Amino acid sequence: MSSITCCTGFIHSGKPSGDEESINGVKCYVAKPKVSNSHAIVIATDIFGYTLPNSRLIADSFAKEGYYCVVPDLFEGTEPPADVMTDFDNLMSKTATLSQKVYAFFRVLWYGPKFLLFNSASSGIKIIEKVLPDVKKSYTKVGVQGYCWGGKIAALMAHHDGLIDAATAAHAGGLTYPTDIQNIKVPTFFMNAEEDHAITVEQKQTIERIMNEKGSKFGSKIYPGVKHGFAVRGNENDGNDKTQRAQAFLDSVSFYKRIWE
Repeated sequence: MSSITCCTGFIHSGKPSGDEESINGVKCYVAKPKVSNSHAIVIATDIFGYTLPNSRLIADSFAKEGYYCVVPDLFEGTEPPADVMTDFDNLMSKTATLSQKVYAFFRVLWYGPKFLLFNSASSGIKIIEKVLPDVKKSYTKVGVQGYCWGGKIAALMAHHDGLIDAATAAHAGGLTYPTDIQNIKVPTFFMNAEEDHAITVEQKQTIERIMNEKGSKFGSKIYPGVKHGFAVRGNENDGNDKTQRAQAFLDSVSFYKRIWE
C-alpha cells in the first residue's frame, strides 16, 4: 500500500460461478473454461484478497475466454475486510462527518499495519510458486495477472525466465524504478491509470520507454480519466470507470492471445 488511494474502490455486483479448491495446500478460487485453450492465468490480487467478488468475477471472465484461471489466497486471512474501502474513501472525503473520519481512521490503523506486518511481495510470490507446478502439469502456458499489490508481484515474477510465461500488471504500486522494469525478462504488459497518486507520471513514462525498448512482446497503456485501482475496483455506476475497466480486461486477453496463439 503506497498510499490511501491504493485501497479505495467498490465491490462489484454479480455472483462468481467458480469453485474453491486447495492446490498444493493453498486455498484458491478456480474458474474453469467450458472449452480450454490450454493456457492458464493466475490472478495476484489486491490487498482485499481472493474472497473479494471483483477478483473472482475477473477469473470467471477469463474462463469465458477459454483460460483456466486460479485466484490463490495470498494473505491467509490477514487481508482487511472489503468494507474498509469505505473507510479509506471517508478519510479522503470532503463531505464525510468527523465521526465517520474518526471511525475510519481507527479501522485503517487497525487493518493497515496488520496487513503490512504479515505480508510482502516475496511472501505472495512464494504462495503462487506453490500453485504453479500443479497448474503447469495441465497447461502449456501460464501467465500472472496482478492488480495493485498483486501488480508488483506479477512484475517481480516476470524477472525470472521459466517461472511464468507472461505477466500483466494493473496499477502496480511499490515498484523500484527503473530497476524493477529493466529486470523484466518475460513478455509483460502494464495497465496504468491516468490519475494515480501511487504511480507518478515520470514512472509511467519510464515503464512505457523500457517496454518499448524491449520489443513487440512487451507493452504498456494508460487509461484515461480513471484512478488507481480502476481495473479491479472501479465504480460500476461510473460510465468511464466501467468502460476503462472492461477495456483493460480485453487488452490483457488480447495481449495473451497475441504472444501465445
